Amino acid sequence: MKTTYIDGEHLGIADLVRLNKSDLGFDLENTWLLTRINVPAKHRGHGYASNLLRRVLADADKEGANLVLEINPSDGLSKEELERWFYRYGFRQYGTGYWFRRPEIQLTMFHAYNGEHVTHVRLCERHSSTYDVHLSLCEGVGICQAYLMEEEICVECEREVYQPTTC
Repeated sequence: MKTTYIDGEHLGIADLVRLNKSDLGFDLENTWLLTRINVPAKHRGHGYASNLLRRVLADADKEGANLVLEINPSDGLSKEELERWFYRYGFRQYGTGYWFRRPEIQLTMFHAYNGEHVTHVRLCERHSSTYDVHLSLCEGVGICQAYLMEEEICVECEREVYQPTTC
């Protein structure tokens, strides 16, 4: 990840700061705070900010980085407009005022034994080694039809995001 992304032609800029693991009260690794994304008013409405944000998101996905931001409207933009805009790009607000976006990653669907019982889980590659896969379930493919309807999120990554660290 870069700390600054620039669109020199349209004077757009995005700034990021790498967070320490416990900053903001969350136990997240490889997390970056998007402190600013701005395109001057005269260049708005042409997709330049979206292009800039897509560059940031592409790097975040490639490097497995979480992104965090706080929406602070300026230059005539409303909070609601900005919330809709960031939502379109995968950011979600989780009760803290901060908006989060996890990297888009390939998830594996399977049944797993987590030490106590067999359960349905979706896991990213980083977390899949923490479970024992039992491919004999669901006709040997490890996928059940009901499970295909669930949201695509790694259950372990979800725990990392939603379990604030305690001091």
